[in-house]
Amino acid sequence: MPDGDIVRGGLRRLYQKPYEALSEGKATLDECTRSLLKSLKKDIQGKGNLPIMLAKNMGEILTNAIDDSGGIIFTDWTTLRQEFNSLVRQADGSPRVKELVLRASRRVLHDLQYGGEVDISCSSKEILFRYMIEVYESEFRESIPTDAEKSIFGCLEKMDPKVISAIDKWSEKADETGMFEKLRLPLLQEKREINLDEDLLSGHNIINLERLITL
Repeated sequence: MPDGDIVRGGLRRLYQKPYEALSEGKATLDECTRSLLKSLKKDIQGKGNLPIMLAKNMGEILTNAIDDSGGIIFTDWTTLRQEFNSLVRQADGSPRVKELVLRASRRVLHDLQYGGEVDISCSSKEILFRYMIEVYESEFRESIPTDAEKSIFGCLEKMDPKVISAIDKWSEKADETGMFEKLRLPLLQEKREINLDEDLLSGHNIINLERLITL
């Protein structure tokens, strides 16, 4: 990537806004989460649809291997890894993207081999989910400067469940549509405490009060 795409440490310019929101500490967690998901979605879409094609091919290879061997416990995992390596190596695309997909597939195979929780009926979706997690971790979380404020990492831990939930929905959508372009940001809304000193009858506060009542 161009040097101009690096902001500080190993953090890409694409993730500057969510990082600054976390650093300043003025935005709510949901605002920080939405900013991060917006950048992550743009990153995933910018990397192209090759991961979807690879995930579907890997899913088919995996299903056939398990069926042919008579079950997971009889599956030849070494051969499967070699087939995945060959598939990725022959694909025409960014080496970085192919490496992230390969990492994701290895995690799925590892979990299957050692009793992890993987839905075999949706193996391509599982690989896409792990791929997006790889993008999130490698492009953002692992690129945050090591000398960053501890509060940033504390906020990220609180944000992670909503980030992972969004990624889960995205992986399902991408597997269904065959493209990342149709991904949408989730609706995030924090519950807001009522300030008794405010004029609750003002127009915007009536709307906020109605929302709080329905939560």
